[in-house]
Amino acid sequence: MSEEAQSGPTSQELAIDLQIFFGVVLGLAFLRRLPSMLRWLAHGGLQRSTFFHAGQLDAPMLYPFRGHETVHDISTRRPGPNVFQRALVSIRPTAHTPLPGMSVTLGQFIVLILSATASIAIMVWGPTNPIKSPNRSGFAAIALTPAVVGLGLKNSLVGGLGGWGYEKLNRLHRLLGRLLFLFALLHTAGYLHMWIKAGKTAQALQAPSMYAGLIAMIGLALTAAISIPFFRSNAYNLFWHSHWIGFWTYLVAICYHVPIVRPWIVPCVIAYLGDIVLRWIRTRTAIANVVPHTKAGYTTVTIPSLRGGWEPGQHVYLRVHGLGGMFGGLNQALEKHPVSIASSVGGKDGLRLIIKSNGDWSGRLLALAQRRQNAVKYSEEKNELGTARVWVEGPYGGPFYTNFSVNSYVVFVAAGSGLAFVLSCAEDLVKQSRRGRCRTETAEIVFIARDIGTLQVFQEELTVLMRSANLVPLDLRLSVYLTRPPADINDLSYLVPQKNVKIHTSRPLIAGTVENALEEARRENNACGLAFGICGPPGVVRKVRAAIGGLDEQAMKEAGGVSMHCETFAW
Repeated sequence: MSEEAQSGPTSQELAIDLQIFFGVVLGLAFLRRLPSMLRWLAHGGLQRSTFFHAGQLDAPMLYPFRGHETVHDISTRRPGPNVFQRALVSIRPTAHTPLPGMSVTLGQFIVLILSATASIAIMVWGPTNPIKSPNRSGFAAIALTPAVVGLGLKNSLVGGLGGWGYEKLNRLHRLLGRLLFLFALLHTAGYLHMWIKAGKTAQALQAPSMYAGLIAMIGLALTAAISIPFFRSNAYNLFWHSHWIGFWTYLVAICYHVPIVRPWIVPCVIAYLGDIVLRWIRTRTAIANVVPHTKAGYTTVTIPSLRGGWEPGQHVYLRVHGLGGMFGGLNQALEKHPVSIASSVGGKDGLRLIIKSNGDWSGRLLALAQRRQNAVKYSEEKNELGTARVWVEGPYGGPFYTNFSVNSYVVFVAAGSGLAFVLSCAEDLVKQSRRGRCRTETAEIVFIARDIGTLQVFQEELTVLMRSANLVPLDLRLSVYLTRPPADINDLSYLVPQKNVKIHTSRPLIAGTVENALEEARRENNACGLAFGICGPPGVVRKVRAAIGGLDEQAMKEAGGVSMHCETFAW
């Protein structure tokens, strides 16, 4: 990759300029998030949400509260509105709402456009042609490598400081990764064109450095080919393993291809290895109870030995021993899947996961739970649950600096197993209200379930949650929408026999639900914000985000501003 004589900055200088650009963008983003980060750290956010531990049991009798707590004079301890927050809302009431008709916010859109423009600019700047002068496109690919690695790590310094889960950075990671592959492809095509034109292809490929470059390109091609949405959605483990194998191949081979790029690549290798070590440190092995819900196609996994170390809304990567599979089941140690945590800290069941059977791995998990349940049922030891050894990695993601309890009105929208995310967040709201640390006066849960079987999977958790909310100054409401209701049953109130519960036999009107929530939030005394928590399939998330993006700006100001946090595993 020798630099050809040309006017203007060299490829190396432009690559450095791109790093400076990314550094400035990150610095501005960190400054914007700095007050939230300091507040989160001051309240022990890092300790609460980094490593799983045994924790403490909140109460064996008055779950989810501590047994010694009382309910008198709670209303006098509710914190007042945040004056600083009100000042920000008067300037920009739509901090986290998406642009109309799009799935990104204005800030995200600007970052994506600027990052793509800057990346392309360093390749096309000056009198250069990627075919006639392929050196420039090669350095453009090298310049993007640190950003692609930094945005793709589970334990990223970028995400940790900014309060963004790795899945929230994934959109930018994919964009820059595709540009990296494109630039590398242009670099390879340019040199092949030159060699073929000069009739020196065989001679050029005899050099070991060129073999290394070809291997690096093969690694990138493998990573890019298996990263398309089809594989991410339908063959996640194929995507995951081809991803790290292909990218490690690229990182190692490119250092032998052109030694001058090692100062760019070695830090990426160190960061990548550090991420692997942290994943291992954040992994816990335990014996879990596995309960099948065969008719609904769900499996509940509870780990009583883990009662602390996560925040509401976070998720884990789960491995399960005994699932079998390819290669005699040897792949079970590597096969892992993301699952939302469905409990708050301190619960009697510990860490609770609720997994829908909609693929090969989740289907084998349900079958395992059925086998273990049958083994217990026909054994001499009664009143026991089926168990399995699991590895839990995390916790990851979550709202981070988005605190639902600082808003006077909160709406949770969940579909199917997305209710797991909502359960943990709603349980925490109830606990914070109990302790007088919650500004939320009204919280609404909108749960979209396919049928009665799906609702029955969550029946116990919802009943306990609604019963607990009756003991605190929090108006918690639950609206269940059954999209495939039974034809022979008219009254379904017996499913969750608590007040403030409505069960509908229709699909919800998302736009109407969002607008009604805004109107009610405006009428709250000392309104200090409306927050939305959304978890479910991409289609549901898009509808809710679109409805939020279409809200009236003046109404949002009167409600104290609108914020939003989304969780979906379809990244």
